[in-house]
Amino acid sequence: MSKQVASNEMYEVSENIRNRRKDIGMTQVQLASAAQLGENTIQRIESGQAQANIESLFRLAKALGVTPNDLAPASYGFSSANNQLNNIMKQFELLSEKDKKRFLDAATILMAGLCAQPT
Repeated sequence: MSKQVASNEMYEVSENIRNRRKDIGMTQVQLASAAQLGENTIQRIESGQAQANIESLFRLAKALGVTPNDLAPASYGFSSANNQLNNIMKQFELLSEKDKKRFLDAATILMAGLCAQPT
């Protein structure tokens, strides 16, 4: 049984799509072309009259240069993990090349230990 998206969540997805499209200066026509969807479909999704199916959501995210998680409602909690990763990446870019190597070496060792499967 599939869970129906509540109307306020559907509206938030629609709003996230519309806001991202406008932020990058893309028209609905351009988005429809990039996502290989009909212009009417984009209009209906952005207005909240229609819900994007999973395939359309992935196409829209790719066309907008984001992940589907970035388009999800904030209440789903996906964006907080993404924001944490973005903050880490910003801080990483401030490191010297030597410190970047040290960080990556330490992260590699840590991940190897965390991912080791007990036998």
